[in-house]
Formats: sequence, structure tokens, C-alpha cells
Amino acid sequence: MDHDSDPTAAGSLADARRELDLSRRETKWVRNELEHLTEALQRVRRQRARLRAQSEALATALAAELSAGYWREQESGLGRLRRRDLEAELVREVEASALFDAGWYLRQHQSEILEQRLAPALHHVRHANARRLDPSEGFSTGRYLRRHPEVAEAGLPAVVHAQRHGRLDDGRVLVDAAES
Repeated sequence: MDHDSDPTAAGSLADARRELDLSRRETKWVRNELEHLTEALQRVRRQRARLRAQSEALATALAAELSAGYWREQESGLGRLRRRDLEAELVREVEASALFDAGWYLRQHQSEILEQRLAPALHHVRHANARRLDPSEGFSTGRYLRRHPEVAEAGLPAVVHAQRHGRLDDGRVLVDAAES
């Protein structure tokens, strides 16, 4: 039996062709829509990267300004009335450490630091060990204190101990700045 002579088969074939044509148009529309959404997603990702970079730059600048304010206060003598010289020396060591990222630290603890108007390194000196606050993405205070429990008793921030003793929390040895 020939499909051309069977009206039912011819109608079914015509219906199938119409459905196929409709499916092709819908597929083309979906592909086009997917391209537009992909472009929009790329724009959003670029914008997010720009905003992240701006946030990091602003946090770094603010951290530097908070630190400068702390040191101006120390130099004026007002800081000595409130805090021991030891704390200022610890702040100096934290700020000098390659393991401390003031901008990153400020972004992690911004509400508390800004509320108290503390230099990020001062906040770190006062609270890092007790609250297991990391000085940067590359150093874990909690892990370091678990491996070196004597540090918590010594009253030194873990990052200062690591810097002084040349040890990272993963067992790697730090190169002393004087040796490099």
C-alpha cells in the first residue's frame, strides 16, 4: 500500500512535518534565548568581579586608615594610657607579617571592627586566639592552635608565634625575612 494513496497516512505525515517544523522553530528560539542568557550571565560575572575588586581595594584602604589612626594615637601617648606597650608591639608584628591581610581581615569582621573603630591588626591581637579568627585566607588560627596548644597559653596571636618560630600550621617552614 502506497502512503500517497492513503489519505490517513498522508495526513499523519503532514502532521508530523508540521510538528517537526514547530519543534525546529522552538529549538531555535530556545537556543537564541540561551545565548542571550549566557551573555547576561557573563555581564553579571564581569560586574561581580569589578565589584569584588572595588570592595577589596576599599577594604584595604580603610584598613590602612584605621591602622594609621591607631599609630597616631599611640604616638600621641593616649594609647599608652589605655594599653600596654606589648600590645602595640604585637600589632606591629601582625601588620608586618606576610600572613596577615588587613583588607581581607576587615572584610571578614567588618561590622565589629568598624563598630569598635579598631585597626584590623589590633582587633586580631585582641580576639584572634580566643575566637579562632584567621589573619588571611592562607593561615588557619584554629588549626595552628590545635597543633601548638602552648601558643594560647603564651598570650601570643598564633600568626605572631608562627612568624617568630618560622612555622606554618601545615608544618611548612617560613623563610625568615632576614634570610631572603
